[in-house]
Amino acid sequence: MVYCFHRSSGSSPVFNMWTPSVIKLMFDQGVSYTAQGLRSRFVEHVDCYADPEDYYPQKDENIFQKISEKSDVYSFIVVLLELITGRTIFDEHRVDIVNWAKPFMFKGYSVEINYSCLVDSALKGDYIKSEMKLMIYCAAVSVYKPSKLRPRMKQIVEALEGKMPSNELWVAEVNQGYLAFVDNEFKAVWVADSQGLRIVYESKGPDNIFSPVWNQDPQKDTLYVCMGPSFNSSKTLDICAIPNVSSGARQRRKLTRGFNNAFPSTSPDGTRLVFRSTRDGAEKKYKNLYIMEDAEVGEYGNGKITRLTNGQWTDTHCQWSPTGDWIVFSSTRDKPDDAPETDNYLDPGYFAVPDGKSIAVTAEIAAVSVDPISLPMFLHSVRPYGDVFTVDIDPYDINKNKDVKKFNRIT
Repeated sequence: MVYCFHRSSGSSPVFNMWTPSVIKLMFDQGVSYTAQGLRSRFVEHVDCYADPEDYYPQKDENIFQKISEKSDVYSFIVVLLELITGRTIFDEHRVDIVNWAKPFMFKGYSVEINYSCLVDSALKGDYIKSEMKLMIYCAAVSVYKPSKLRPRMKQIVEALEGKMPSNELWVAEVNQGYLAFVDNEFKAVWVADSQGLRIVYESKGPDNIFSPVWNQDPQKDTLYVCMGPSFNSSKTLDICAIPNVSSGARQRRKLTRGFNNAFPSTSPDGTRLVFRSTRDGAEKKYKNLYIMEDAEVGEYGNGKITRLTNGQWTDTHCQWSPTGDWIVFSSTRDKPDDAPETDNYLDPGYFAVPDGKSIAVTAEIAAVSVDPISLPMFLHSVRPYGDVFTVDIDPYDINKNKDVKKFNRIT
């Protein structure tokens, strides 16, 4: 990606090269478009800063072919950081301004601003702190997140103008253009999208496939499923990938070797995968979480599995957050001391992360019916999973989310 242009000689102000007509073009057409129009005029005085997450330029390769919609956001943020800090894109040691600024904008995964180190000392504190905080926050959420989760340029502008709360910039973009599910026999995987409703994979018999989930990188066009009998931890249950879903190839690739493995969820960039497994669970089949370090090959080839949790409990229904900084899962680890030991064999309930600010959870039926016979029966469930609730969380400080009592009932 192309982020920004800047005169590399001397200490000229950042907007020296931006005439009123150029600035108008930048907001009408986008920074990336403007960059291509200006490169012939300023090529001798310009630094190109490419995002290492998205693009490593090769010798003689045209960097302008790699720009995307989110290039505008990063380009603007680099300019914003120059204005905030009074620094150029690269210092005398060729350290870029984004990597220089990050330690002064974050503490762990939380936005925590060190004004004395970050803000241009030439201002001598003569600025409106609330406005400076807003500018820095816009910069922080844009450089912290993977490129596909960056706010849109329109959102950044609205936040700076006070038309959008800055904390809403953290909401991940979710592709809502398709849905994957299994049929009632747990036999086939279906997809509903702009092409209609169709089967993308079919197993040989019932009770053999469930829990489809998309790779978080939509470009990979991959579904993951659990293949084997449901609700039977003593049986082998494999995690498989269904690649090239849109092609209709109906192929699968097994990723696990033995044991009872289930409920995979990929990292935002789609390269790794978290799942629960009975491996190392001994005779009682305790379930813990593991990381598949390569979502392409799984346990095969040079694939590596890293253990994430370790205990005599059931950790399950794990999901990687869209921002990539935490994993949510359900667990029996906090069950009462007098709870029956077999409680470990029950699923503690489903969790999901629909965005970066809330958790969706199923719980036991939240109301008592006077006519129990009217309650639905689920063919493949050891118990009714009940109603759906959401819990708002603090995405920046995980410690603030302990014992959250406020919730929203959805169903």
